[in-house]
Amino acid sequence: MKNRGSYLLCAIIIVSLLPRAGYAFDGNAHEALSLRAVNPNVANASQLDSYLKNVLGFDFQDGVKEVVSSGKTVEKLIADGSVQEDIPFTRVVHHFHDPTRAWAQAGERFLGIPLGNSSVVWSQMSPQGACCGNFAWKDARDAYFNALTSTSDSERKFWYAQTFRTLGHLIHHVQDAAVPSHTRNDNHLQLFKSTKFPDGDPFHHWADSVAGRDLIGVSQALRFDPSILNQASPNPLAPVPVARIIDKTDGDLGILSPNVNIGLAEYSNANFISKGTSRSTTYQYPSYSQLEFGTVETLPNGKKVRYAKFRPGFGEQDYRVGVSSRMVQFVNATVPPDSIDFGLDDNVHEDYGRKLFPRAIGYSAGLIDYFFQNFMSGSAQDLGCGFLPFPSDPPRDFGLGVGTFRFDTLLPGEQPGTGRVVIVVQYRSGGQNHYFTLLDTTATLDPELGVGWTLSTGDLAQVPADATNVSYVIAYRGPLGEEPDAVIGGVGYFYGLC
Repeated sequence: MKNRGSYLLCAIIIVSLLPRAGYAFDGNAHEALSLRAVNPNVANASQLDSYLKNVLGFDFQDGVKEVVSSGKTVEKLIADGSVQEDIPFTRVVHHFHDPTRAWAQAGERFLGIPLGNSSVVWSQMSPQGACCGNFAWKDARDAYFNALTSTSDSERKFWYAQTFRTLGHLIHHVQDAAVPSHTRNDNHLQLFKSTKFPDGDPFHHWADSVAGRDLIGVSQALRFDPSILNQASPNPLAPVPVARIIDKTDGDLGILSPNVNIGLAEYSNANFISKGTSRSTTYQYPSYSQLEFGTVETLPNGKKVRYAKFRPGFGEQDYRVGVSSRMVQFVNATVPPDSIDFGLDDNVHEDYGRKLFPRAIGYSAGLIDYFFQNFMSGSAQDLGCGFLPFPSDPPRDFGLGVGTFRFDTLLPGEQPGTGRVVIVVQYRSGGQNHYFTLLDTTATLDPELGVGWTLSTGDLAQVPADATNVSYVIAYRGPLGEEPDAVIGGVGYFYGLC
């Protein structure tokens, strides 16, 4: 019995040490942040709604409100993915990124033992080799290409749903980078979560409270400077430029700056503390020499506290970094570090939220926009006397013609190359959407001129006389800047010369 008791005790200890508390924001907070990031009524939020309506409007007349799969809209699928990434014991151990370490060592560690990959690396690792699916950047690209090139309405909806859900998984990592415990390797381990024993990290527990969700609901989006996506030498562990949204500089000592030209992990690591790192000597920032303590304040519960803020010349002075209370009645503002009970309370959490939520929203929006930021527009001209107008007139006979499509980019320097090009004709007839493949070839995409293709007699013969909204989707898959296997989608229309 003694041995059995010892084994049970060991099992409890081992389970308690497993990083279930790799959770950052809880589900409600992740959902709220994600919905905010794609809300077209939020200043500086994602342009996804506009992109879906104006570029892929055949399938997405209602933009992010379009119902795609199982009664779920685009925005709901993204929000679901951001929540579903938090799977205990498997995926959550890959949700940490310490920007002061090289990316190969930046993941969660316990007693110096690596427990998971850096979230930056994990988000670009395919296959991920963990429980419950693969939701890396490449998986989102795969799903998007399949959606653009499928020729049945059900298949397209399935793959679009996978695309948006996977994007939700990806922005989860961006949002986690706004949690100091996840960028300062604070494991906040605990055996279980309950009302009596809430989340081991008080900031993201507060973020999931009514007060936290209310603050998310009024937070605007603060976007990163697009220059952080420019990289002279990509890290092979995560070469796609979106890695820099979380960490611009691989393995710096910390960046004490309010600027938006740094990664979100770099900002949260240096400018904030977490419960387990308030007195840590591991990090250069924040340090006691950079802080000053205000006058004694009495809280509603009668507790007397002093709040620490950055001194002028260090970071930002408009938020509380932490609270000092243990020796507050006996010492002045220049107390030595070992005399300070330097912690967090809800006033500090609220200040953290005011700083970190806008970046979590805006940086998530930036990742989504980067995913769709390149698109192609095209046209096919009739060399005879027929044409297919869009969207209301019936089609007419189409003779020999020529088509072109042009590459548009929102990010300088992202040049395409030689890859697979697929064109799928789409039209509506009999109250249904219809699709068929018109072209599937290998081509070199010129960033200025695009690429031309020949439209032959009979290519559009299967389009019925009552068809409306006749157009085509263009999909390119191949190199784009530093990304070896990117996907560009677009739409084209048919025009005549008569």
